Amino acid sequence: MLHTDKKIRLFRCFTSALERLNPYPYPLHINNLFGNLILSWQGENFSGREVRDIWKRFIASPEYARRKDTLNLYIGTPFCSSKCKYCIYFKNAAASPAELSRYVAALLQSVKYNKEALAGGVFKHVYFGGGTPSLFEARQLGDICSVVRENIKVSPDGDRVLEVNPRSVTREKLDAAATFFNNLSIGVQSLDHRVLKHMGRGRQTFKMVQKTVEDGRKAGFKYISLDLLRGLYGDNGRPFLESFKKTLSLSPDLIRVYPVMPSNVYLKEFHETSLKKFLLHIRSHKQWLAAAGELADKTGYIMSRSRVPMSSRFITFRRNPSAPEGYTFRSEAAVQSVFGLGHHANSYINGVLEYHSTPLKGQPGQNIYRGMKISKIDEMRRYVLAGFSGSETVSEEKFEKIFHTGLRGVFKREIAELSAMDKLLFSAAGFSLRPSDPRERLACAMFFVDFECLAGYIKNIIAEGKRRDSDPPDPD
Repeated sequence: MLHTDKKIRLFRCFTSALERLNPYPYPLHINNLFGNLILSWQGENFSGREVRDIWKRFIASPEYARRKDTLNLYIGTPFCSSKCKYCIYFKNAAASPAELSRYVAALLQSVKYNKEALAGGVFKHVYFGGGTPSLFEARQLGDICSVVRENIKVSPDGDRVLEVNPRSVTREKLDAAATFFNNLSIGVQSLDHRVLKHMGRGRQTFKMVQKTVEDGRKAGFKYISLDLLRGLYGDNGRPFLESFKKTLSLSPDLIRVYPVMPSNVYLKEFHETSLKKFLLHIRSHKQWLAAAGELADKTGYIMSRSRVPMSSRFITFRRNPSAPEGYTFRSEAAVQSVFGLGHHANSYINGVLEYHSTPLKGQPGQNIYRGMKISKIDEMRRYVLAGFSGSETVSEEKFEKIFHTGLRGVFKREIAELSAMDKLLFSAAGFSLRPSDPRERLACAMFFVDFECLAGYIKNIIAEGKRRDSDPPDPD
């Protein structure tokens, strides 16, 4: 067994390796740490039939009935009209109408194929993201809404969120989607044409965004939110503040401000492949965020507060207190399960399996999913990491309610080791990480991950980095 001092030094080295070699190098996704580890280190393939049967057994199990897990539904699309240079997610840019039609057909077949397996559950929240769902035609969106509603039981009081791009959405599409979805999430990112041009995002005007908000209200969406990005290349803070002022003038229920999560391509083009230079740029926005907070306060919005470092958190501004703050899935990962539909959609069965899909096939039973079976102790680790990710207190009371055992008993050694280094803050409710530096927070979080799994993951990432370095460059 490694001594505590050696462990923390080793975990700091691991953190540095992740920063250098991870394809998505933005520091510190503690909440995703566990899932990435198991899928990269010990993942295996499952067929569509196997996944369907696992869901059927899970929903029919006494354990599910006893715990009363929250079920959520995620619908994904990999298609965008173009790929923004900052984007780290899987995208298939400039899809043809034929491709979109084939994708919708395969998606609807998957819904119908899994109807029986999911019949015993009621899904609370639904999220349709991507990608760009508003690329689909109104008829296709209507078909998706109808087939999901007819084949999957959905709670009437949950959040049903649709993501749209102002450049591709129309009133007709919103009318079709509003027959099922109640929450419209509009991806604005920026309203400065020079910044958007740098990002390859295409032409987007304030009038487009304004019309989308107005059409969303007319279509009957209960909540409307606007998303902005901070730290984009060419944005020294002033363009962000001007974009924020304009979004405020539209009086949405919620404004979310996300930090850019750069890909290696983005870092290479705009920051000389230096993550440090990027972080210095995004941290320089602190004063502009403070100014945005003052503006929001004057217009009746409440700014969220968090101990998460400014460079690695998203911030919300609420006008409507009942509006969902953000992506509601996995906010309490230990008590939720997510059924994902679509290419690269992530799914999660509490205490059983975590997996994601590969390209959809015409026959749903032949679909291939990459995943890993998980255990109760895995769920406990995930619970702690989820708390660290939000920089909130890891609640001992909630842990005991979920797992029927004490948190300090399960993680006695890990808590003792971090306490000896003064890395934890304790309160009556539980504990949280003391460090604010994102790298140090990740190193501390690693104490709660299986060491063999962690070491295997790092080896895989190093091997992948060497492979990429040896690959010939793409032709111009």
